[in-house]
Amino acid sequence: MARGNIKNLGDWDGDGKPGGAKSPQPGDGTMADDNKAEAKKVLLEQAKALGMEVDGRWSVERLAEEVMAAQEGQKDAKKADFEAKANTWVVLQRAAFPTEDERHEIGETIKVTEEMADRWYAAGVALPGKAPKAD
Repeated sequence: MARGNIKNLGDWDGDGKPGGAKSPQPGDGTMADDNKAEAKKVLLEQAKALGMEVDGRWSVERLAEEVMAAQEGQKDAKKADFEAKANTWVVLQRAAFPTEDERHEIGETIKVTEEMADRWYAAGVALPGKAPKAD
């Protein structure tokens, strides 16, 4: 049976064999350190794109929490902006996402921006609609 490529897991106790009685420690060049360094690099790029100020003392976990909070805040702001600009009622001819996490089903009447309504009419996604009657 072919074993394929097996990566050296690290010789932590110096006996010449992968693994060992001694656990890997931070800074040993282990995979965990490499993964955290890569994660921090990606998170710092995301934080920069979000316009965040980052404290260099933050752990990877703290940085991830802060980036997620900023992304949620940005998503909420985009949704509020969309809702403020929505001025055209449409009837959906197929399921659609007017915002990235808001799905509406066939037959629903929803309010979208005029620009989106025009694109959806052209693509056959929606037809002009009227405001639903209040119950």
